Amino acid sequence: MKLIRRFQRIVIYALLYMLLFVVAISTIEVAIYLVRQLMEPPVLLLDVTRLLDFFGIFMMVIIGLELLHSIRSYIVYDKMPVEEVFMVAMIALARKVIVLDVKASDSVLLLGLSALILSLSVGYYLVKKSVQPHPSAS
Repeated sequence: MKLIRRFQRIVIYALLYMLLFVVAISTIEVAIYLVRQLMEPPVLLLDVTRLLDFFGIFMMVIIGLELLHSIRSYIVYDKMPVEEVFMVAMIALARKVIVLDVKASDSVLLLGLSALILSLSVGYYLVKKSVQPHPSAS
C-alpha cells in the first residue's frame, strides 16, 4: 500500500508541475495573441471572430487555473474535491458555449449542450447542498 501511495504522490506532483508550466506558457501566449491581434489593421480593434478566439484561449487558461486549484486541494486534503471538479466542468462548458457558432450548429448539439448544462447545474447544486450543514443542526 505504501508503494501505491508513494506512486500516486509522484504522479500528482508531476501533473501539478506540468500543469504549472502549461498555464504559465499559455498566459504568455494569450498576451502575445492579444498584442498581435490588436496590431493588425484596424489597429486596436477586434472583430467578433477574433474576440471569440481570444475568449476561447482566455477561458482555457482559466480552466488550467481551476485544475491547478483542484490538484492542490487533492494534495492538501488527500481526496478529490468533487465541488471543484464540477466547477472545472462548468467552466469548460461555458467556454464551449461562448465560442460556439449557434447558427452553424446542429440542433442535436444544442440540445446536448443544454442537457449538459442542466445536469451539471443540478449536480453542483446537490453536491453543494449535501456539504452544507443543516440549519436545524446548530
